[in-house]
Order: sequence, then structure tokens, then C-alpha cells
Amino acid sequence: MKKTFFSICSSFFILTGFNSAVFPWPGVPLEGRQKTCLSCHINTGPWNDEEKTIIEILDPKTGTSFKKPDGSFAIPVKKGEERRVLVVLGVEPTYSWIPEWTAWLFVHPEALQKDPESSPKFAPNWEVNRAFCGKRLGESVKGFEEKKVASITMTIRPLKDAKDETVLLQVFFKSGDRTKVGNYFERKVLLQVEG
Repeated sequence: MKKTFFSICSSFFILTGFNSAVFPWPGVPLEGRQKTCLSCHINTGPWNDEEKTIIEILDPKTGTSFKKPDGSFAIPVKKGEERRVLVVLGVEPTYSWIPEWTAWLFVHPEALQKDPESSPKFAPNWEVNRAFCGKRLGESVKGFEEKKVASITMTIRPLKDAKDETVLLQVFFKSGDRTKVGNYFERKVLLQVEG
């Protein structure tokens, strides 16, 4: 049975204890036919400088980045095991105006095209505990102490029939006022099965 957007939001708020620093946006792309954040938000904010944008996926134990030279990510996971990763999103504090919120969504493009009404849309035969979320910028994260960032730890695991898959990490930075000014970024993330 398919969940409604309301039930997803309700469950999330219950699990997070109504913590205002964490919220279920983006939720619409998981239930509708939208392809990206830009289906609902505009990409006209002032935070569009790639050099000042922080999009990282790290090993939380070692701090090692999974980033490749081209800016994409490759995360190896042994079959039958799980891997925790730390997602860090934010901007350099050199902007005159800093975004208040960030949200992210991991989407498997083929799954989105095949069944846009299904939820979730992560890579087939892979498990993930937090494929989407939103948080307020301003956390203290080791290695990013002078930056304006938010972070979250995810756990991913390849199931029995898993194979290498590429998912799209969609990131959106947003103002806190009613203008909803924001900027959108994408990164490819290769999930690699080892063993």
C-alpha cells in the first residue's frame, strides 16, 4: 500500500520528537511525478558558486572522502554488510547572506522513470535508512568548524541481488523567509558492491 505524503511527514515528526532542526522536506518528489527539487522550487538564489558549495560524503570513522576527481562519489560496500556514511552539506561563510536550510534526496533515475508513484526511489536491491531529509544549517562538524553546514549519518547495505548502481544526490539550499529563494545542485553517487 502506498503511503501518502501526510503519513510520511507524520511518521517523521514522531520519530524525530518534533525537533525543529530536522524536517521531512523534501517529501513531494517521493510521491509525485516530479524529477527534481526544481519542480517546486526556483534556482535563483545567491549561493550558486560551486567553489563555495560544500557537498561531501565521508567515512564517519576516518573522515576520508568518497569524492572522485570529477566531483562525483563512489562508495564501496561489501555484499551482506552495511556501511555508514556521513553526508555534509553547506556553504562557505563568505556570502553576505547565508541560506538557513538545506535538504537532500537520493534518487535512482531509472526507478523514478519506471514507477514515479512508488516510494522510496533509492537504488533497487539496496537498503538505506535516510534517503531524504532536511536540516537547518549551523551544526558543528569536525573538519568543517568554520563553515555553515548540516550533516547526517546514513547507513546503506547491498541486498542479495544488488549490483553497482548510480544514484543522484539532489541538494537544495533555501532561505528561511517566505521568498523561498534557493539554489539546486546535483552529484552522482556510485554504489559499488564488493565481494
